Amino acid sequence: MTTSMDWWTQTKDDLDTLRPVLLSFAILAVTGALGKVLNQPLELGLLAGVILGPVAGPMIGKWKFSGGSDEEVKREDQALYLDGKMKRYSLLFSVNGGAFAIAKLLNAPTPPGGLSIGGLSVGAIVFTVLMTADIWLWGAGMRKRHGTTMFRPVGQTILLMIGALLTSGWALVSIGRS
Repeated sequence: MTTSMDWWTQTKDDLDTLRPVLLSFAILAVTGALGKVLNQPLELGLLAGVILGPVAGPMIGKWKFSGGSDEEVKREDQALYLDGKMKRYSLLFSVNGGAFAIAKLLNAPTPPGGLSIGGLSVGAIVFTVLMTADIWLWGAGMRKRHGTTMFRPVGQTILLMIGALLTSGWALVSIGRS
């Protein structure tokens, strides 16, 4: 019984921490849809979301920067943070790059297998959102443990903007093909 409670407590804590990420992607989706409703090109709505989401998401989400201290972070802790962050970013870019290569194959006159570009795009969008959330949780955890010198607002905005750009690109691939 305590295992499920620990899981539930951790899930609630993670969702609270991820509020800015969820709001950023929600703003991206709403601006993209709003652009279509107003008979504007999808690219215009997504561009507005790529700019507004990463900036407004953390402000609206009111993410609390509790815990940690402003003392100097140990060299080993800095190395752990940077190594974990770089491995996660590498995975994000590698999988998206692989999906892009597959999309080029699917664009051939006879695509291999039964996978469609739309299906690949949805998978890439879901993966990108999940990896953005994972990187955010990694940075937030390190910031909570080691202070405000880690996972600063600029890094948070860059992460959300990368996630928004990748997601927008896959949405354009998917919707542009349908």
